[in-house]
Amino acid sequence: MRGVLQSPDSNGDAAGFDRMLAEQGITLKLSRAVIVRTVSPPAGLTMVFARITSACEGYLRVGTERHSRESSLETAMFLGEHAQMTGDERTAFQRSGTFHVFVVAGLHVSTVALMLHALLSLLRIPRSPALLAELLLVAGYVAATGAGLPARRTFIMLAFLEAAKVLRQPGNSFAAIVLAATTTLAIDPQELFEAGFQLSYAVVTALIVMATPLARRWENAWRPWDSLPPADRGWLRRAVRNGIRGIAHSAAVSTVALIASAPCMIGNFGLLSLGSVLANLAAVPLASLVVSAGFWSSTCGVAGWPAGCALFNRAAIVLIKGMVVLVAFGSHLPLASLAAGFRQAWMAPVATAAIVGAMLAGAHLRWRRSAGGFWLPVAVFVLVLLFGVKFGANAAMVAR
Repeated sequence: MRGVLQSPDSNGDAAGFDRMLAEQGITLKLSRAVIVRTVSPPAGLTMVFARITSACEGYLRVGTERHSRESSLETAMFLGEHAQMTGDERTAFQRSGTFHVFVVAGLHVSTVALMLHALLSLLRIPRSPALLAELLLVAGYVAATGAGLPARRTFIMLAFLEAAKVLRQPGNSFAAIVLAATTTLAIDPQELFEAGFQLSYAVVTALIVMATPLARRWENAWRPWDSLPPADRGWLRRAVRNGIRGIAHSAAVSTVALIASAPCMIGNFGLLSLGSVLANLAAVPLASLVVSAGFWSSTCGVAGWPAGCALFNRAAIVLIKGMVVLVAFGSHLPLASLAAGFRQAWMAPVATAAIVGAMLAGAHLRWRRSAGGFWLPVAVFVLVLLFGVKFGANAAMVAR
């Protein structure tokens, strides 16, 4: 290639991301590049997955000629193609704490797996072959999107959980995440020292051990019409109760994810997104629907039905427009995002371990009120912010 080779900028909102790349040995970037010649063409599966990705990009653009920006965001969200995003879009999602919807991870892989399960069930494929086909197709999706660590971690977890079903053993999400982490480290032990590994497994562990019981606690705090028999509640009351259940679950997931991810985000990106709890209440469900639309659009493309591609793509565009408006509004709210940095570099992993350890302790004690309930991780989180973090424009550069 021929182009301009330079060091990444050391100031601005991207400083934290550039610092994380530098820690992985990536200290130069190539811009304005053109390909002079191909020395050795990619071979085998690399070309197969490249063709799959290219085909999916084509399917996701059917019927969206008048909405190129929203179509690019759909491609970025479904395939993890971050290059499709503009700088302003990237900044808005980062400031609101919702940029993770463009990182192919648990939300994307689990949604695709769920859609595949529904499709294979409609096709009446027997259980064991269906589970095997589901895993193979999900593995293809993970490979086509670049096989990043979050996607690999989710796939390994999914594989262990599905294996438990095939072997007729009780599934255990926490055991699956431990096995996934062990497998990842057995393949590459250096992953332990990377921010992506720490952030990914800290958040997933927190969601498993704390988010579900917290959502149940909040849901049980207000259960309207609980004294009525289910048959007498009517569709409107059932819809209200289901809405309360969904809001409680989304709020618990967003809150727990913020607490668990904050040390890694501060340590590596110099940013604390306090508004991410509210932003994710809207962004996560919408992103899940966009990924679902992307899956069905690609399925229609494979089936040779372009009208179906256009239908699902236009539905995704409507969802993305709503998401962009909400994120743009939320990113400008007071305290939506704060520049922050740890006083010492070693505090970030220690704070992450302390918060996740408090969550594991709470789960071990079954979140009993006498043992502090759900307040123990919150207390550790607040202490980390009070005594370990500096805030301000130059705070992100305090601990390199």
